[in-house]
Amino acid sequence: MSDPGAGLWSSTVLRDVSEPTLVPMIAALAVVDVARQLSGVALHVKWPNDILAGDGRKIAGILAEVVGNAVVIGIGINVDYSLDDLPDTAATSWFLETAAHPDRNELLAGLLIGLFERSRASQTEILADYRTACLTLGAQVRVVLPGGEEFTGVGHDVDESGHLIVRSGQSLRTVVAGDVIHATITR
Repeated sequence: MSDPGAGLWSSTVLRDVSEPTLVPMIAALAVVDVARQLSGVALHVKWPNDILAGDGRKIAGILAEVVGNAVVIGIGINVDYSLDDLPDTAATSWFLETAAHPDRNELLAGLLIGLFERSRASQTEILADYRTACLTLGAQVRVVLPGGEEFTGVGHDVDESGHLIVRSGQSLRTVVAGDVIHATITR
């Protein structure tokens, strides 16, 4: 349950997406873009679906679900939380990062435009921009897979489908789904 008026939560449908696994990346980049355009704030991505402020605290989250030939993207942005009202000490808000209360209509419009523009970009462009924005790449991580298996390593890259590649010892492991916890950022 979210506090009334404290955030912007939206669900958007993208139809006929050629590579549905890239939709969370498209959404993450749209959030990063709108933050830069409206406030100049540089946000970053934590693979696969968290948007972080410069100090690593979460400002937004993304969920994507394939339904038939469409992908439903849920995006939640913490907008007007004060420090005392945040749901978690690892979270932040637009207000705390910018000292401003954005116009929600302008924020939503910018986000929707960003989703549309990013969904029309080439796979090469999406991957390149995501690699630049993703703090998981180069970070020491602990990965917890859906079955409970855990391993550690360094975020190495994302593949053509947006899956995380982690260097663990001498091997590279591809993570399709799981919880990725950053230990340190080395880049």
